Amino acid sequence: MQRIASGAITERESTALIDEKDPLVAKALRTIRDEASHGISVSDVVDSTKVSRRNLEMRFKRTRGKTLWEEICDQRLLLATLALLHSRSTIADIARECGFGSVHRFYTLFKRKYGTTPSLWRKQNTVDESSPKHTSV
Repeated sequence: MQRIASGAITERESTALIDEKDPLVAKALRTIRDEASHGISVSDVVDSTKVSRRNLEMRFKRTRGKTLWEEICDQRLLLATLALLHSRSTIADIARECGFGSVHRFYTLFKRKYGTTPSLWRKQNTVDESSPKHTSV
C-alpha cells in the first residue's frame, strides 16, 4: 500500500492560498494540508495552534465559512480525487491512504460532495490511454 503524502501533491494556486490575515487560521490550514492523510482530528489541529477549540473554531468559521472538520474532510477528498485520477489503487486503499477511518465513511462523504461514488467518478474523469484519439476535421 502506498501512502499519498499531502505535501507531494501540487495544488492549483487558488486552492493553495492560505488566509494570512489571521495567523491562527493560517496555522490550522497548514496543519490540515500537511497532515490530512495521516488521520488528523480537529483536536490535533487545535493542539497545533495552542488556543482553545472554541476560539479557533469561531475564527476558522468566520474566515473560511466552514468548520475545521469540514476543511479536514475537503482536504482528504481532494487527495482522494487526485489518487483516483493518478493511481490504480483500489478504492479501499485510497480511503486508507487519504486518512479516512473507514471505506464506508469515505463513500458517504465522497457521494455527499460529488454526487456519485468514487468508482463512477474515477470512470467518468479518467482518460483511457488505450482508446483511440478522436480528432476534429
